[in-house]
Amino acid sequence: MNLFAVLGCLLLSWTDALVIENSNLKTERDLKRDLFENYDKQVRPIKDPHAAMELQVSLSPIMIRDVDVKHQSLALDSWMLMKWHDDYLTWDPEVYNDIKILRVPSTEIWKPDLALYSASSAENLFPMAITQALLYFNGTVLWVPMQTLNSRCPFFKQADKSYFDCNIKMGSWTYSAKEVNPQLLGSGLDVSNFYDINPDWKGDPKKNILLVTRLYYKDSVDSLILAKKMDF
Repeated sequence: MNLFAVLGCLLLSWTDALVIENSNLKTERDLKRDLFENYDKQVRPIKDPHAAMELQVSLSPIMIRDVDVKHQSLALDSWMLMKWHDDYLTWDPEVYNDIKILRVPSTEIWKPDLALYSASSAENLFPMAITQALLYFNGTVLWVPMQTLNSRCPFFKQADKSYFDCNIKMGSWTYSAKEVNPQLLGSGLDVSNFYDINPDWKGDPKKNILLVTRLYYKDSVDSLILAKKMDF
């Protein structure tokens, strides 16, 4: 047999084997298709219907957008970090070419229906923006949406200073604590990214902004005190 013919056959065989091997490699597109084939974002993603979903939350204030003395309300730009486990969004990285993280629009997954209980008006009940969420192969979901919290804040005026004492209350709108159990992540209030640039109001430095962080039945409460820089 001609040597070139033999080499040609070997080359074709090797090429075919490589094509078959590459065709078996799973891509992010394959992973997303397989994960969401029968996924229902309308129900809690937990296989035990009697168990509570553990939800870790942390509020990260960015800047004070507005303080309304007349209506006793605060507009606060912030990030809300939320982490939970989705029993139906898990996979084996070895099957999917060592893919361990998948980024998807938050509109495509189940999310906790957190509402701002202390909202200054009805249109501010659900302030979270639509952003990408991170899915990890072990079922961990991380979602960090931007939001502007418009919250009611009692106003206090004293001889030496005037200030707001804002209890920002957030919690599930429909789930009880037996279904979705919010837990504060760390202190619950991360002020490391806070920009104290409002010309009239600032966080109270003696209190390091954070006054109280505690967990209630269905909602977590972060208290933020604001002291006025200038007289009225």
